[in-house]
Amino acid sequence: MATKQTPLHNEYSANSAKENDAKAETLAPENFFPPQISRYERCGNIREAEKLQFYEPLHGSVIYSAFLDYRFKEQTFIRMISILPSYGEPTQMYCHFMDSRTQQYFTSVVEIEELGTNEGFAYQGFVSSCDLPEEIDGYILCSVNISVEPEANRQTNKNTKEIPINVLDHRENTETYGLCVPPITGEISVARLVEFIELSRLLGVSHFTFYTSKATGKTLDVLRYYRGKGLLSIYPWELPYYIASNVQDNGQTAALNDCLYRNMGKFNYVAFNNLDEFIVSIQDKTTLQSL
Repeated sequence: MATKQTPLHNEYSANSAKENDAKAETLAPENFFPPQISRYERCGNIREAEKLQFYEPLHGSVIYSAFLDYRFKEQTFIRMISILPSYGEPTQMYCHFMDSRTQQYFTSVVEIEELGTNEGFAYQGFVSSCDLPEEIDGYILCSVNISVEPEANRQTNKNTKEIPINVLDHRENTETYGLCVPPITGEISVARLVEFIELSRLLGVSHFTFYTSKATGKTLDVLRYYRGKGLLSIYPWELPYYIASNVQDNGQTAALNDCLYRNMGKFNYVAFNNLDEFIVSIQDKTTLQSL
């Protein structure tokens, strides 16, 4: 669905261009969601994992990450890792895309799919998806506006969140076995953590992805040490307080699906292990050789 720009938008864009030249900032009117900033600046921010956060288009519905999924020839999708209410009819959300060439908006409907089962908790993980309109060039797309408002020209800072987009990495695989670890909390024994990482490496793991939720002290020191060696990635997993206490296992199903989308194009194999779990081959020296 396409939406033409209003005179207000055209006036805002012209004024913004002048003020940007003067290196000044402009505050958008209350009833207008500003256009995306430059691709260079936006995509640069995406690469800074420390800036990851939960976006909340409306109370009780949060989105952690968005991925451009072009695995299917007939349609490209935006996949969003979300945590939503487990019960009741979910509030309909929409994806709004702006064509950077024409400054015209296109809209598609968000559809949701449950991740696993829910054991009576108020919130659970979902994959939220919307179609990428054929008018939008996905290769230069850096963000998508997620809104409860179906009309693009009625977006506001209150009903819309701009979500950075990650592109599924389909480079030629240089590493073959990635390991995803559910969110870890608090202080974990250094010996236990090092044992897990080193034994997993002996069993063939090439790279680890960790999610941290209020992890402290020596736990973070160990993770940062291995990150410095290029063996490990760390992503913050700080759920809103009212969701954290009402979702199963700190939302680990959503975190692991985020890890899957981040790594599915980088490795031949991706596994999910807790710190007390190992995949051990009974025939070969490493798990990878068995695979």
